[in-house]
Amino acid sequence: MQANPKTCKFFNLKFLKMIKYIAKLKHDKGNTFIYVYANNEQDAREEICRLELCPDSAIVKLEKLPIYVTMTDKFFSGWGMAERKTNKFIVVCDSWKDAETIERNAKKRSEMKYINICMKKPRYGKNVLESWKTFDELGEIWKQK
Repeated sequence: MQANPKTCKFFNLKFLKMIKYIAKLKHDKGNTFIYVYANNEQDAREEICRLELCPDSAIVKLEKLPIYVTMTDKFFSGWGMAERKTNKFIVVCDSWKDAETIERNAKKRSEMKYINICMKKPRYGKNVLESWKTFDELGEIWKQK
């Protein structure tokens, strides 16, 4: 019997630490895309081959998808370019370690509220000003251990 990811807390915690990959596979009837979670690229390739019963050469492209850390910046909301808007600060990270570092340091800052780590690209409405940065673009205050 397999564990149900919706009810098993241990499974969810372990699952969330994995990296999400998207793979393009070449099949007899054309191309297909598949998402897979794995600890590294080699594990992702092995999992795809196991699930799809295909050789490694069928994997045309394999990309690691980013992890997003989102937060509301209370200081910059409501004035300047964000007049009558909420300013959402979004950091794009390559790893969970980087995302957790950003989350931990954002929680130390009083102007940052509603801090979340997510794997889907955030989408907000017209009343939100989005400020995007990558982990590498941030200063040392964000990267403290």
